[in-house]
Amino acid sequence: MRKIDLLLFNLSTLFRRGVMENIETTNLGNWEEFREEIKKIRDEHGKSSFDGTEFNFKILYRGQSDSNWGLESTLERVFPEELFKMKSYLKIAEECKPEIESLAKRKWKTLSKEEIEKDASFEADLPNIEYLVHLRHCGFPSPLLDWTRSPYVAAYFAFREAPFLPISPKKKVAIFVCIHKTVVTKATFLNGPTIGPIRIVSSGNSTMNTERGSEATHPRHFAQKAEYTFATKLLKDNVTGKNEYFFCGHSEAANFESEMGQVKIIKITLPESEWLNAFEELHDYNISEFTLFQTEDALMRDLARRKLLHPTDSQPTIIKAV
Repeated sequence: MRKIDLLLFNLSTLFRRGVMENIETTNLGNWEEFREEIKKIRDEHGKSSFDGTEFNFKILYRGQSDSNWGLESTLERVFPEELFKMKSYLKIAEECKPEIESLAKRKWKTLSKEEIEKDASFEADLPNIEYLVHLRHCGFPSPLLDWTRSPYVAAYFAFREAPFLPISPKKKVAIFVCIHKTVVTKATFLNGPTIGPIRIVSSGNSTMNTERGSEATHPRHFAQKAEYTFATKLLKDNVTGKNEYFFCGHSEAANFESEMGQVKIIKITLPESEWLNAFEELHDYNISEFTLFQTEDALMRDLARRKLLHPTDSQPTIIKAV
């Protein structure tokens, strides 16, 4: 990796990734309480008014199978002690595009490497978002943290692994709630005019931004009602001497924006043992591994849970090994 691509920093002096300081935690005991909590959050934070005009706040949800985990993108996990320069990441993704397009049998209209380098900054909009969403869904390390507009889709992801693992009575899952609290204004994203939060970006401060893919991205995006956040920080590049945008930790960005009153993060925890109650209701909503991923592998996993791990029609004959 070229030196210009990464900015090394000392974790002990800056921040600990994954540590959420300004966060409200609600510990629930059962699935029924979760439904009640979601209604309470929507009633309390779903709408507000400014200058005599009423508008809706954007509320996003993210499920995680371990309540001890922080908010981290896959790129953060791969580079836990570096900040990745935004332009460098975009150029690497562009280099991968011919091989990806050949296999996917589709093409994306994106900025070239030369156009990426010439662009002054990407503080609000992330270019090539539809292509980057496809990379994220297919496993390429990504600065995008995926959320959903559905609390029940988020709950599925929180409990997703529980049927296949020994249940620990003390283990909890988490559903994060991200509420954009700022006054909103019209902003132009790649998929046309939309409503987004006013963003405050200044040197040394980190910002969490929201993006939506469009019709050109991965089919899972629509099934999962997905939206994405990326966290950026404006810093001096030690090589070029210029101020450049780097992808930074989501937890750091969330902490900063919580202090500024822009974003409110709520962490809801539930016992992992509540997975069966959750899945019974999610099945009524047609939320399952297959409907969310729409692949043969997903169907097999879904059938394994319904027919082997929790059969409802006929019980398989199983004896303990001796």
